[in-house]
Amino acid sequence: MKVLVAEDDEVSRHILENMLTKWGYEVIPASNGDEVWEILQREDGPKIAILDWMMPGLTGVEICKRARSLDAVYIILLTARSLTNDISVGFENGADDNITKPFTPLELMSKLYIGEKVVGLQSNLAKKIREYGSSAEKDSDRRPLVTVCSYCRRIRNEEESWQKLETDVSSLLEERVTHSICPECYEKTLRDWQEKK
Repeated sequence: MKVLVAEDDEVSRHILENMLTKWGYEVIPASNGDEVWEILQREDGPKIAILDWMMPGLTGVEICKRARSLDAVYIILLTARSLTNDISVGFENGADDNITKPFTPLELMSKLYIGEKVVGLQSNLAKKIREYGSSAEKDSDRRPLVTVCSYCRRIRNEEESWQKLETDVSSLLEERVTHSICPECYEKTLRDWQEKK
């Protein structure tokens, strides 16, 4: 999985790059916010980003705001700020998680693990929605829309004339149609009449 690492401090960025590469991630480095924004907008852009809060160009928080318009990108804000208010500002602006410097490798690994899970779930959900949309579209293309009069129950055909329900259903089903009464209607309407006879 691709992970964007945005850190303006070169030493810190290299440490992060080496750590993530050892864990099997494809690392995409960036040194400023403008570069990050350009990378995130690419069609094959990374789905997880570790962004420094303060960096040249766009800040991590500004990128979080903009990233709301993109398809699922999981953003971990990397910050020296540990105040609850600062952390909540990140979340309010679209960050998915945060990690406070200095951090342990295990802490970062757990944040990435959660990010991967979320990205995977979002991807599967998007796929299911697309599949459902295309199958619903296919179904709606195959089935004709039938207009039925609310009062007399006649059906409007393709020639815009109104026919008895039985006539049109026969032509749609290519089967003969007969009348009967269902058990519920029998109970509601005919049972009392039958017993009175």
